[in-house]
Amino acid sequence: MFLRRNALIFLRHSPLLLLTLTILVGSLVSAAAAQPCAGPVTHFTFNSDTEDYYALILDSACLCCDLDTCDEIGVFDGDLCVGASVFMGEWPLDLMAWEDDPMTDSVDGYTDGSQIVFRIWNYSTEVEVIDEISAAFTHGDGTFGGSTYARLWIDCSWQCGDCNRSTNVDIDDMMFIINYMFAGGPAPNPFEIGDVNCLDEIDIDDIMYLINYIFAGGPTPCEGC
Repeated sequence: MFLRRNALIFLRHSPLLLLTLTILVGSLVSAAAAQPCAGPVTHFTFNSDTEDYYALILDSACLCCDLDTCDEIGVFDGDLCVGASVFMGEWPLDLMAWEDDPMTDSVDGYTDGSQIVFRIWNYSTEVEVIDEISAAFTHGDGTFGGSTYARLWIDCSWQCGDCNRSTNVDIDDMMFIINYMFAGGPAPNPFEIGDVNCLDEIDIDDIMYLINYIFAGGPTPCEGC
């Protein structure tokens, strides 16, 4: 108590030191707010500066593609990643897809005329969403090089019960709900994907529903809804 009182008296009579500490604390708080991701997000890897690039502008994402801060979206030509960008909570999101370099023997970028494909890396669940993403182009025709640039928004389809977005409903999805309900784990995204009995909430009944479906041949998630 004596030391704390003396420290407060010292700070009260040292306005310069107090101002310095205030600025330092404010800088630390601002830095923490400016860096919401725990380190760089680099799930998708690709070759940049290959030959030329194709600019894409992502205006928004709908339904279960509603991106969270630190999620990463990758641009693909088939199975080859040709560009990626991390969503930091603001639209639009700019991406650059890199073209194949004709001076190299390997294919290291997109080919003109190929279909543009997207994948999402969910930062909180560490799950890559591959098959459910569709794109609606407001500029461009959905192929690389089909226009001077591409502008689009993305949408997703999803399977009820596939809580970890692995494209299968299995025991891992049951564990996902258990982790969410009892261990503070991430919520299903979208939330409705975990409401397998269609009662507008996620509770123990959804876990029992999945157990019945997975192990006893019970009805599929959300059957009849």
